[in-house]
Amino acid sequence: LMDRVEAGESACFALKRERRADLRKGMVLVDAKLKRPEAVWEFEAEVEVKYHSTTIHSNYQPVVHCGTVRQACAITLVDREVLRTGDK
Repeated sequence: LMDRVEAGESACFALKRERRADLRKGMVLVDAKLKRPEAVWEFEAEVEVKYHSTTIHSNYQPVVHCGTVRQACAITLVDREVLRTGDK
C-alpha cells in the first residue's frame, strides 16, 4: 500500500461517489494547503535535435513527451530560421 506519490511519479487509485462527467483527463490531486497548479499555453525551452530526417521550421508541430504526458505543440524559433540534426 502506498501513502505518498512524489513529483514525477504516477499512481492509480479508485474514486467512490464521483461522477465520471466531473473528472477530466489531466486533473491532478494536490494538498489543499499548497498553491493551486496552473496550466500554461506556452513555455520556453532549450532544444537539441539529436536526429531528424527533415529541416524543422517555425510552427513545426511535434509531440512533446514528458513523463506520462504526451502533448502536441508548435515550435516557435526565435534566434534562427531552421533547426537541423545536431543543432541546439
